[in-house]
Formats: sequence, C-alpha cells, structure tokens
Amino acid sequence: MKELLRSLIRRLGYEVKRIPKGCNAHAVGPLLDTLRRYDEQQAFRTILDVGANIGQTTKRYISWFPDARVYSIEPHDAAYDELKRLAQHHRVTACHTALGDSTGKTHLFVNKCSQTNSLLPASLSANDTLQGDLCENVGRQPVQVTRLDEFCQKHHIQRIDLLKIDTQGYENHVLTGAGEMLTPARIRLIYIEISFVQLYDEQAHFDELYRLLWTSGYKLYGFYDTWARFDVGYMWTDALFVPLADGDKVIPAPGTFAGAG
Repeated sequence: MKELLRSLIRRLGYEVKRIPKGCNAHAVGPLLDTLRRYDEQQAFRTILDVGANIGQTTKRYISWFPDARVYSIEPHDAAYDELKRLAQHHRVTACHTALGDSTGKTHLFVNKCSQTNSLLPASLSANDTLQGDLCENVGRQPVQVTRLDEFCQKHHIQRIDLLKIDTQGYENHVLTGAGEMLTPARIRLIYIEISFVQLYDEQAHFDELYRLLWTSGYKLYGFYDTWARFDVGYMWTDALFVPLADGDKVIPAPGTFAGAG
C-alpha cells in the first residue's frame, strides 16, 4: 500500500521524504508533542485560528487542549457558514472577519479551492506552480478587516497562548496588526504558514517573517507539514516560533535569505 501511494504521489509531481527519528517531521504527531510540552508548562487558555477555513485545525485544538478557548477567524462566507457549526462547541468562538494591518473594508479573492482564498490576488504563475487550477479566481467578496490588537481588545483577550496564521501570503499584515501585542509576553507561540514559491502578488516571504519575529523576541523552533516537489524543491511549510530565551544562540535577523523569493 505504501509503494502504491508513493507511486500515485510521484505521478502528481510530489515526493515523500522520510524525516530521521528525532528531527522535526511534517506530520501532526511531532507538532502535537511539542505543543503539549508547552501546554504542560502552562496550560493553553486562548488560541487564535486565523484563516480557519471550515475549522479543520480548530477541531484539532479543541481536542488537544481541553482548557483552551479557540477563536476561529474566517472571512469567506461559504467557509464561515460551515465553521459556524463548530461554534456550537462551548469552547469555540467563530468570527466572520479577516485580520490585517488596518481596520476597514477590502475584497477577498475567492478561488476555485477555498483554501487558496486570499486578500492578495494569485500570481500569474500560481496555477503553473501548483500544476492545477486551485488558485483560479472565481470572484471577489467584500470583507471586513480588523487589526489583531483591536480584535483582542473587542474580545477582552489579554494574552494568546497559540496564534496560528494561515492567510495565503497575508501573514505579515496579520502580524503587523498585532502592534505592541507582538511580544512573547502577550503572544506565547506563533504557528505560521510560509511559502517558498510565488503564489500571490506581494506575498510575505520567509526572510521577512523571520526578521519580524526574531526582532520581536521569537526564535524558529521547527518546520511541520512541509510540501516539496522534485523539480521545484520546497514549496511551503508551517513554522513554529517560540520565545527567545536567555542564552539562546540563534541566527540573527537576516537582511535577506537566498532563495526566499
């Protein structure tokens, strides 16, 4: 069965890489192990799932962390309609908005696959890169955008234990909208999607996000759920950032990273 799956995946242009035991893998297990260690040190009480889609990740969080309230934030009308069903759970709050670096109105680019929706238009090369039509635009939807710090003020959130951001290239705007909250004292852990290929116009890249988080007091802990293709290399990944500790010897914030664009 494994070889059959590998063969099918290769035909689609992807490859499966085995991660050595003891290293950060791109499966759910290693991420859960890491997050549970932090939860054991101090129980997670508040989680923000920014770019929640229909609640795939929210379901994991309410299962993993029994003491946490999850704020699931999604601007897309159709996805939010499904997400609202999760709000029947007493620890889930569904929020119909986008997060950005300013508060106001804008448009969401609605694509053929809802998980590729973004406040940024897809690049001309996106579908070629993905070898499909996942980023094919099918319309635009007006949406409300709110700064993260203003969102927290409205919902009386003083501290975030885990901030997950999956906003299809708009991650830097979400972080900037945190304002003075972007410090480990207010936002403990940050789990963020990073793209190594150009899928959206003016998208955030690894060097920009790394620099912003490093200067705000965070270090890169590891990569999870990494996607690669033989003819492209790494395409995108999820990255966990944790607070810098006294004595940490990490690579300082770079000006640029080769291959980030």
